Amino acid sequence: MPKTRQDSWTEKEDILLADVVLRSISEGSTQLQAFEEVGKQLSRTSAACGFRWNAYVRKQYKSNIEAAKVQRKQLKQGKPLVEELVTELSREEEQVFKTTNADQFDGIIHYLKEIYNKSKIFNHQSEVSNSHEQDLHDKINELINQNKYLQKKLHSKEEAYKGLVDLMEQARKMVTNK
Repeated sequence: MPKTRQDSWTEKEDILLADVVLRSISEGSTQLQAFEEVGKQLSRTSAACGFRWNAYVRKQYKSNIEAAKVQRKQLKQGKPLVEELVTELSREEEQVFKTTNADQFDGIIHYLKEIYNKSKIFNHQSEVSNSHEQDLHDKINELINQNKYLQKKLHSKEEAYKGLVDLMEQARKMVTNK
């Protein structure tokens, strides 16, 4: 049985924990499975991984979590994911990545994933904003039409009132002329 660690967490371990949990969320797996996977890689218990995630790491990745949920939804709908598109890199680009220092590569991947997740959230917020804007335009058009209708109704009432005043004036003249 491997010895479990009790030392403090490094930034690299936090990044690995976040990557595995976010991947798990986006693929529709459970966080518990992710904690077990990371625990094996880092010689830590799954409980320690879960505690670290909930107490510290999760707070730093709120937008990434939302983006992972969006990715999970897209996966269920059958839309292509970025990971699938990345696998289509040319051999030349792969060779460049292979010659890059592994730590730099992990950092680059993490950075690109953050940018991608933030763009997903931004696009989602933009869609929500556009939806609200369309709702406001529809409400404005409805109010404009209602205003036109009420103006026509007011005009017809004013005409009726004017006719009634004219009729009363004629009646008064007839009564005073007798």
